[in-house]
Amino acid sequence: MIGKRIRAIRESKCISQIELAEITGISHDKICKVEAGKRRVTGAEIPLFANGLGVSVLELLEEDLTLPAPAGNTYGEVELNVL
Repeated sequence: MIGKRIRAIRESKCISQIELAEITGISHDKICKVEAGKRRVTGAEIPLFANGLGVSVLELLEEDLTLPAPAGNTYGEVELNVL
């Protein structure tokens, strides 16, 4: 689910939902709903999210994604396996 990947990438880069809204021009409410799985991402929003998160569209859409650990986490990398 793309919302979970958006949240994971955002958190790994220590970006708040409000900051992401400012960067992308996508409302905070929409970002909350996307991350919660209550709203789908439109085709036009995918590159906005990718650019705002500093990743490629391909990286955003990948099924298996390995992310660096969030700042302050000393446990190493966080690995996501998304179906």
